[in-house]
Amino acid sequence: MGSSQFKRWIGGALIWVLALVVMLTHPAFAQVQSITAQGNAANKLKLADRQRLLTEQMGRSVCLVMGGIDPGAESDKARGSADLFHTTMRALRTGDENMAILPEEDPGVLTALDAVAPIFATYRAATLQVGAGDLHSVPVSQVMLLSDPLLEMSNALVERVRAAHGSKANRQLSDTVELARRQTMLSQKLTKEICFAALNIDRPRMQRRLKETLQAFETAQAALERGNMARGILKPTPAMARKLKAVRVLWTPLAEIADQVAAGGDLDHEALEDMIALSNRLLFKTKQAARSYAKL
Repeated sequence: MGSSQFKRWIGGALIWVLALVVMLTHPAFAQVQSITAQGNAANKLKLADRQRLLTEQMGRSVCLVMGGIDPGAESDKARGSADLFHTTMRALRTGDENMAILPEEDPGVLTALDAVAPIFATYRAATLQVGAGDLHSVPVSQVMLLSDPLLEMSNALVERVRAAHGSKANRQLSDTVELARRQTMLSQKLTKEICFAALNIDRPRMQRRLKETLQAFETAQAALERGNMARGILKPTPAMARKLKAVRVLWTPLAEIADQVAAGGDLDHEALEDMIALSNRLLFKTKQAARSYAKL
């Protein structure tokens, strides 16, 4: 090898080494390298559960816009929930450094994501229209008709993610965390159904849904408070029992309101606003409980 060829070879090698050093020391590369299998699994489970919560928060905000309850803020919340749902859907498929998750490889999860996508696309567009004040029959009907299928698909996604990434070593803890996270969604679902029923929008169906959601939340809350070995739900530690008691304190009056509306009672504008404030506090406490379970 001639001296000029050797110099070119050395120069090329140095460029390659420098490029490798830059890549290895880049923060993004370091972040990807820091995503462990355990962390990836935990984050995917958390995000799939959040997707389910967002489905109900979108519907809740749309109803409040329609009812004139802080419409500007609720319109922003509807858009924010829809945008976050969209971003997380993509991240669950392709991975995301900021969310600390890797690209999905499980065929079942990918199929579940495919099933959610078309329903969400239509629901998102309708949500944004109604949230912006377009109360024509088509977008309103789409919100009402697609709410249940979107939640069903989001539930199915949670189950597929749990099957692919859930802990096999401590199934009881995994089931307890999942039940606690589901309570956050049910608190928002209940609020949405109270709102639509109070506004006399699809009232008979909303009243039926209300009764179902009331029963689902109460059954789960009782299982969390006492433990339920048959369902694989852990008995709470003293610290967890205190957090669940804080949930119960807020749940009791909200359940009474829901019972009244499900039985045909009405809520005026002020009572609806009070119910929403109560619901917001309940959501905060259910999230606290779920986060605490996830740290056990």
